[in-house]
Amino acid sequence: MTRETGIFNRAFLDWNPSASVPRIEIRYYPYATLTHTIRYRKSIIKVRINLLFKNAPSDVLEAVAHILFSKLYQHRTPAEALDRYHRFVEGNQHRFRALLQARSNKAPALIPAKGHHFNLQQIFDRINRHLFRSRLVMPSLGWSRRAVQTKLGEYQALRQAIVINRRLDSADTPGYVLEYLMFHEMLHMKHGAEIRNGRRVVHTKKFRIEERKFEGYAAAKEWIRRMTRHPEWSRPPRDF
Repeated sequence: MTRETGIFNRAFLDWNPSASVPRIEIRYYPYATLTHTIRYRKSIIKVRINLLFKNAPSDVLEAVAHILFSKLYQHRTPAEALDRYHRFVEGNQHRFRALLQARSNKAPALIPAKGHHFNLQQIFDRINRHLFRSRLVMPSLGWSRRAVQTKLGEYQALRQAIVINRRLDSADTPGYVLEYLMFHEMLHMKHGAEIRNGRRVVHTKKFRIEERKFEGYAAAKEWIRRMTRHPEWSRPPRDF
């Protein structure tokens, strides 16, 4: 039994004291972002841990295990596990940033910022100029390579990139919605994250207060709410 298997077996029993431990497959994967995943398929739990954690201390891998199981079972993550995980990441952030940047350079590039209907660079420039007094340095900008259903936009801090769901590069998307999403991700650049009671908080009170100052906030949120509940959103995207 490997070190990782033993750690995940014990963590599984912490979450399921009376259950039999299923087969758990654990692999390290060279993600270009600080990502770990867990899936339960056909009585097998499949775990992928970022390769950066291959030589992490056992207590850090234990924290990763508890974080992943909490996501799998949709329960609150233990504060101690989150605190241990974030302290390890913060203590290695410069090394991680350099390695992830090297990986992102080798990873498939984002779809260019100039899309079929919207230009993300122009949107960033306009918002930066009017709402941030041009104080933010432009990160990498692009559309996601996959038209995912669960994430409209993302600021990848370690990769220094803002990615917008390519499904929104459509004539059906109002311009103010793209501007709001860009503004939201730019606020992540500005405010960063806070560690509160062992939890990493990205939508802080200051973040939310500033976010609501966006002129089209209510209209954009309502459009997104209606759009993501529409049956079309769950269908494969149309080819351009």
